[in-house]
Amino acid sequence: MFDIKKTTQPKPDKTHEIKDEKSENTINKIKQDLEKEGKQALEEKEPSFDTSNVKV
Repeated sequence: MFDIKKTTQPKPDKTHEIKDEKSENTINKIKQDLEKEGKQALEEKEPSFDTSNVKV
């Protein structure tokens, strides 16, 4: 069985690299926003257990 990704993937050029970089930045920003919202939601709910010692 052959690898389909290798045969169908176009050769990367600079425009692809720029698109990847932009989408990566966007994804990172969305992740940061979600993390902030998640932390705010946790703080609003006031969990009964102590989360300060929990390592993520």
